[in-house]
Amino acid sequence: MEVVQGKVKEGPAKDFAGAMRYFVIAALLAALCFEGYYIFMLRATIKKQTEDLRNISVQLQLLKNERETLSEEISSAKKQAGEKDNGNTGQR
Repeated sequence: MEVVQGKVKEGPAKDFAGAMRYFVIAALLAALCFEGYYIFMLRATIKKQTEDLRNISVQLQLLKNERETLSEEISSAKKQAGEKDNGNTGQR
């Protein structure tokens, strides 16, 4: 093994240093691939949750409209029956 100005010219130390460089490069590439996959999965999760929230919003709007319709029908039925409206029909 020959050392010139702190650098290894040949021998097992040079082989080990080269192997470590390749290992570090491979580790960085693996980390980069993992990060890309993680971002891809996060996007899919966000897309699914956005769709779920949209569906819930539509369902809530339908329930609100149904509640208003039922409230109006109850009020109309009370008027036809001759009862006074006591204000507890759920109008908010």
